[in-house]
Amino acid sequence: MTMKNLLTVLFSLLSFACSYAQYGQKTLDSLKNLLSPTYSDTTRLRAYNRIGDWFQDTNQDSSIYYFTKGLELIKNKNYPHIKAEIIENLAYSYYRNGELEKAIELNFETLQIAQNLKDERLSALAFHNLGLVFTDKEEYEKAIAYLKKAVQINEKLANKQSLAANLNPLGGVYFSLEKYDSALIFFKQSFNINKELKREVGQGIASSNIGAIYYMKGDYDAAINSYQTALNIQLKLQTESNLPVSMSNLGEAYIAKGNFTEGLKLYDQAMFYVERAKEYNFRSEMYKMYADAYVKKGDYKLAYDYFVKFKMAKDSLAKKKYNKNVAEIETKYESAKKDKEIAEQKAQNFRQRTWFIALLVGLGLLIILAYLFYNRRQMRQKASFDAALIREQQLGLNAVIEAQELERQRIAKELHDGIAQELVALKLGFDKLGKKIKTIAPEETPQYERLKTQLDESCTEVRNIAHVMLPPTLETSGLVLALEMLLRNSLEQNDIQTEFEHFDMPDSLEKKKELGLYRIAQELINNIIKHAHANKVILQLYKTGNQLIMRMEDNGLGFDFDAVRQADSLGLLNILSRVSNLGGSFSSEKGVKLGTISTVRVPL
Repeated sequence: MTMKNLLTVLFSLLSFACSYAQYGQKTLDSLKNLLSPTYSDTTRLRAYNRIGDWFQDTNQDSSIYYFTKGLELIKNKNYPHIKAEIIENLAYSYYRNGELEKAIELNFETLQIAQNLKDERLSALAFHNLGLVFTDKEEYEKAIAYLKKAVQINEKLANKQSLAANLNPLGGVYFSLEKYDSALIFFKQSFNINKELKREVGQGIASSNIGAIYYMKGDYDAAINSYQTALNIQLKLQTESNLPVSMSNLGEAYIAKGNFTEGLKLYDQAMFYVERAKEYNFRSEMYKMYADAYVKKGDYKLAYDYFVKFKMAKDSLAKKKYNKNVAEIETKYESAKKDKEIAEQKAQNFRQRTWFIALLVGLGLLIILAYLFYNRRQMRQKASFDAALIREQQLGLNAVIEAQELERQRIAKELHDGIAQELVALKLGFDKLGKKIKTIAPEETPQYERLKTQLDESCTEVRNIAHVMLPPTLETSGLVLALEMLLRNSLEQNDIQTEFEHFDMPDSLEKKKELGLYRIAQELINNIIKHAHANKVILQLYKTGNQLIMRMEDNGLGFDFDAVRQADSLGLLNILSRVSNLGGSFSSEKGVKLGTISTVRVPL
């Protein structure tokens, strides 16, 4: 884990300016009893708020649910202070859930209420929270502006505890901008205020951040002193959740200084707490830190072993996520299957009632009904035959596409687990050999550097091919980030300007649809690169109604869709096959001035 990522954890989770209570299960049950309409509105509002607090560290969806129910209760009533408190808490839940735009909207609503009430403390809290959200969005100028407003108000109110909480993330923004001297000033101010207030938790956070600054500046002795101070505080307070981060930070500083014995000892201690807490994400990062340490030490055998552990841990996490998604899909399938059976049973009951009524009509209608029944049966048989034919075609199409994807996965796995791993081992050995060449035969160094560059390019090329065959970003981060990387790695490398707009995306999307849309986008981009002679491409991805729309527009030469389709173009046939497999539609038309607009519509 990089130093920057460690700091992000510290100020995103530890310096948010609210304190969220921890209740036992019995307390939670008691609070839920207070939601009964027999209690007053204020009592119920407080209960909704505290239950929302209870879920904030375990289940953000539940937390959002209870805060939202509290706002519904208060909708047409005049409780501005309670309303502001619930909205501010709801904003935090959306922030923790990664829904940053919603968090911004709610924090501005909190700010408006605070200004109407002339409540400067609440205004400072809203500014602080906005600063944190814009920090996560990497809009650092806005983050600095809002955090400084919070600092100004708390300085005016002489609210030192909140002021210290403002200074930490403010220093973090300057750290992200690599303005280390400015960041160091704010972290030291936070440390001094917390020391004055005798708040050891705050001192520990500030000390860790100060250590990170010194580490980035290359002053490893100062970094070790600050990290050790933070670690001592955490050991004293028995905050085990923070110990792995602090121990690994301190170990990394020792290793950077060349003290591998002490550094690896601290890594071992950090790994002990990681395993005890079952922090599997952090465990994979620790393996990477071990590998880097042994590379610096020159022990390439252990470096390779830990790098393999790192890759296996990453793959294991990805597999767990995949299994979870599969379980969810199976649950949805079983539910849909049950609904279908109920619907079929209702249809059966309806047909029986229809027959009974028909018999009561009399003999005079029997011939007509018999004719109608015969005619209907013939139509149903034809419809059934047509549906069966369509199903067979669809199954064949699915089989072809699934076979293609399996083959892509097999090739990508062979490249990743075979050739790529061998190249990595070769590169480690080649680096070790390079050190000897520079010592024994320095005149051969230029030739060594050229060969090393060629080897690096080969490693990159193999990795790129594996990523094209089976993009890891699609599995780990979803369709949006995968498309962003696809545009950057294909069009922008060919000097084609790109714009990517995405909005109103569903919270989750079936893996089949994600992969299908990604492959369609790949094919469209390949056609643009090969044939369009365009210099700009605009990609839009959004939801409208119950459909997901992907629209790609270029300013190239354009093409005749009908003519290309009649020519049985493999690229176009591949696109149409995948669109059909997703149950969607594809259209292509000329741009307003130049180029082509291709639109894919897929049902959700």
